[in-house]
Amino acid sequence: MIKQILLGGLFLAIGVAHSASIVVLQGDSSDFGRKFFSGFSSVVTESIKAFQYDISKDRAILEQIKSLQPDLILTIGKAPVEAMVNLLPSTPFIVSDYFSPSLVKKPNVVLMERIPPTDEAFELLFKFNPEIKSIGTIYNPQYSKSIFDRLVKSATSKKIRVASIKASQSKDVKSYVTAFAGKIDAYVAIRDLTLSSPTAMQAIYEFSQKNQVPVVSLDPAHQGQPALINLAVDPIQLGTQAWEVAKIVLREKKIPELPSKLAPSELNLTVSLSAVSLLEKGMQLLPKFLQETTDVNYTVRVIH
Repeated sequence: MIKQILLGGLFLAIGVAHSASIVVLQGDSSDFGRKFFSGFSSVVTESIKAFQYDISKDRAILEQIKSLQPDLILTIGKAPVEAMVNLLPSTPFIVSDYFSPSLVKKPNVVLMERIPPTDEAFELLFKFNPEIKSIGTIYNPQYSKSIFDRLVKSATSKKIRVASIKASQSKDVKSYVTAFAGKIDAYVAIRDLTLSSPTAMQAIYEFSQKNQVPVVSLDPAHQGQPALINLAVDPIQLGTQAWEVAKIVLREKKIPELPSKLAPSELNLTVSLSAVSLLEKGMQLLPKFLQETTDVNYTVRVIH
């Protein structure tokens, strides 16, 4: 196997003689996106050409990918997926870290994005506080509207009110989140590129500690933060799963259907002791919480 660094937007090439060709379009520069690509590239046995997506070079990248005539295209995060699918209707796509309803019925598309575990997150929260009546969240519709809609659906089914604020820039989160003071029982952080920045995370957790409002996070970028509950897929594991899907597409010439929901064994559950201590009976309830979540096969980690 050969690895080399290239210029001109093509940042990595992994070559295997006489193999299928895969193009990876990396549109997520966050830690999640980097780990996803790391997981995929660590197990792939076919030829890869990977591009860092740059919106200012949108057309040039599309034309370059088209000229390569790849056997498979993997996209990670924000990218002109719909335009690419229309441009290359006979090329199979694996789309990850991104969801669009228009892609659901495309015969050449596999969506790696599964239903976010919002129902599961609420059930875990209820183990600490069954009296939750309201939650708050901040999100950027450009990145996470579908996840937000799922959150609202789950909350409504459990008679929980959702207070939400839209933010297009990370720097605004510090002032926005203070609007929830005294108005919510918990804050829910959904996966969102704007809210995954260090600036936004710091603002959220400072608010949490100051106002004793627990954070329930569905964002893997928060796994080291003092969230009461962080429930998220491991991006490295998801990357290796993408290769298993790619093998089916390339070798069996078919588009597989993935389960719509993630199993507990596919999710990492992180619990912060500093967040548990904010709750009146948090430390008292913690042993039972850990036992019950381990029994249903969550991978559980406790941090300070």
